[in-house]
Amino acid sequence: MKKIICLMLALSLMLCACAAKEAPEECITQAEEFAELFKAKDFEGMYAMTYYKDPYLAGTYDENSVIGSKLFDAMASNLTYEITGGERKGKNANVTMHIVTADFNTLLKEVVEEYTAYCKDNADTITEDEMSQALESILDEHLKNITPYEKETSIDFVKDNGKWVIEDNVGIYDDFSGGYLTYCFGVNMAMGDTAIRDE
Repeated sequence: MKKIICLMLALSLMLCACAAKEAPEECITQAEEFAELFKAKDFEGMYAMTYYKDPYLAGTYDENSVIGSKLFDAMASNLTYEITGGERKGKNANVTMHIVTADFNTLLKEVVEEYTAYCKDNADTITEDEMSQALESILDEHLKNITPYEKETSIDFVKDNGKWVIEDNVGIYDDFSGGYLTYCFGVNMAMGDTAIRDE
């Protein structure tokens, strides 16, 4: 009888332990909402959901810019995601998400390279309007032939005043945007290096 009771107790503890490891439903709901806000280009809404509220995409999206709108519309329309797991560890939790979108890091490198070459080849005759039209045309062509970007990303959560809150990090935004922030950081670093060498 004691063996049966001990076995049942051990089984009960194992089941409780397994349940505790799963991500809270509240976190899963928030992770899905976070992704949907990105698809809606509601970045302010994303920041509001996070603990630190770091505006990682602030200043990079201008809805009045034709190029910016095309780029971020493509980011929003290409993003699909699936919740693949998650776990809870005390006051921390995470939700894992498989993301599929376009490789915007590679796309932007190729667009800038082609656009730069075009401007150099036509430097003597090109007008400002022609430069703008060329950039838009080059971007449109590359958006028709995008390279897929897949990533297993983790959205981390912390307890804040008894509620689960997304502990934001730049990696989440970079994954949602298909490496767009990686591209931006690379450009900023290159410009910084150039400035140092010029001095």
